[in-house]
Order: sequence, then C-alpha cells, then structure tokens
Amino acid sequence: MRKQAFSNILIFLILLQLFSVNLFSYFENNLKKDVVIGKDEVYKKEIVTFGGDSLIEGKTLDSIVAFGGSITIRGEVDDDVVGFGSKIAIESRGKVTGSVVCIGGELIKDPESIIEGEIVYLMSKGDVYNYLNKISKGILSFSFVPILFIIKIILLFFWFFIVLFVFVVFQRQVVFSSSELTKHLGRFGAMGFIVFIIFIFLLIFFCILSIILIGLPFLILLIFAYLVIKIFGRTVLLYWIGKNFSVALGWKSASEISCVLVGFVFLMIFSFIPGLSILFTFLLDIFGLGTVLLTRFGTKAYSV
Repeated sequence: MRKQAFSNILIFLILLQLFSVNLFSYFENNLKKDVVIGKDEVYKKEIVTFGGDSLIEGKTLDSIVAFGGSITIRGEVDDDVVGFGSKIAIESRGKVTGSVVCIGGELIKDPESIIEGEIVYLMSKGDVYNYLNKISKGILSFSFVPILFIIKIILLFFWFFIVLFVFVVFQRQVVFSSSELTKHLGRFGAMGFIVFIIFIFLLIFFCILSIILIGLPFLILLIFAYLVIKIFGRTVLLYWIGKNFSVALGWKSASEISCVLVGFVFLMIFSFIPGLSILFTFLLDIFGLGTVLLTRFGTKAYSV
C-alpha cells in the first residue's frame, strides 16, 4: 500500500500537468462571449460565458453556465441552467429539463415556461450587497456577530461558489468519482489517510528547506497540488453525501445539482458544531484525497 501511495503521488504530479492542459483546452473550446442558438439549431456541447449574452431559440443538449451577462431561453435546454450574477429569462416557449440555479442575479420565468428540475434562487445582487454591508458594519462596531462567526460564514460562501463551479464544469468526472467511492469506500479512505500523512511530512520537510530557499518552489508546488485535490475531492464528497442522503429518503427525482446542495447543507450544519466540524472536514479531505488520486480526477475506474 505504501509503495502504491508513493507511485500515486508521482503519477499525480504528471496528471497535474495534464489536468492543467485539459483545463486550458476545455475553456478554449467551450468559453464563449455571446452565444446565439437559432430556431432549427441543435447544440451538443456545454456553453460557458463570462459577461456574455446567451440566446437559445433552438435546442442545447448540455448545460449552460454564465458568469455575469444574461441567458434568454426561448427554445429547449436539455440540462441545467446556472447563472452567477446573471439575468436568466425563460420565456413562454422556453423549456429546461434540468434545474435552474440563479445566484446573485435575476430570474424571470414566464408562467407558461417549463422547468422540470428544481429552481434554486439565492439572493439578488441587492440582497448580496445589503448582506455584505451589514457584515462590514458589524465588523467595525463589533456588535453585529462574533468575528469568528463572520469568518466562518465568508469561508462557507467561498466553498459554496467553488464547489458549485467545479461541479458544473466537471460534472461527469465528479459523478463518476462518487460512484467509484461507493464501491471502494474503505480503500479510498485508507489511501487518503496515507497520502495525508505523506503530505504533512513533505510540508514540514519543504518548510525546513525553504529557510535556505532551496525548498520554496517545491513547497509552493506541494501546496498548490494539495489545494487542487482538496477542492475537487471535497466537491465529490459533498455530492456523494447528498446523493446517498437523497437515495435514503427515497428522493428519486432529485437532480445532480440538488445533491450537491444537500451535501453542502450537511457541511453548513457540521461547521457550527464544536468539535464535530473539525472531524467532518478532516474526513471530507481524507476520503477526497483517496478518491481523486485513485480515480485520476474521475477519469479512470479503480481496479484492485
């Protein structure tokens, strides 16, 4: 097992480079400024826009993700629609077979439009500004809420956006990793614990070497690699928790995004329970490490 752990770390450094190349290739092929899908057009790829406007009059077979800008649906989207600070308008003939998620933006839905999945509408832009304004005043006066509570809320907001973004962009890999975790829960946990111990050892070792600057580049690379694995792994684990919880309660119609949201609710609950919050996040990271490494970021099935 130890030999396998060391080999997986070496493989990860290679995969990290490949992962960065694949990520660049993904954005290069999928990111767009403005998108117009005509009435008789069928678009098969995912659509991701930054500050652009998307007009769907035909049909898309994959999800639409917008950061700013707008999404106008007059045709059909055969997947999820997600907007961060975006205006989402679903007109009378519009149809979304997945879920609609609008965070910090505006959602306009015609009564005759069809949304088969869930509608998640979290805060308009004004609500976000007012909320942050209250927090900032509370920090200055020290009378709103304790400073540690504010920091925890901010960190939860950060993780929410990061996890949702990773899931939307790498949904197939996350879902596949989750299925593999169910099959090999014990092995993934054991691998994650071994890799975590190795990480701590290397962290201390490179910190000592950084005193004479030799280990500084390796320390930066190690921390960066750990953060990449941690973010992807935590996304997988939150989805896995939400999926299993939904199955246990018999929510057969629960969408993939709703499973992530359910998992995040668990994270929020445990984050405010003293003692259990540390244990819960530790287990998330341990099983996340093992899952990410043994499934190669959700690109390969684990075989004994």
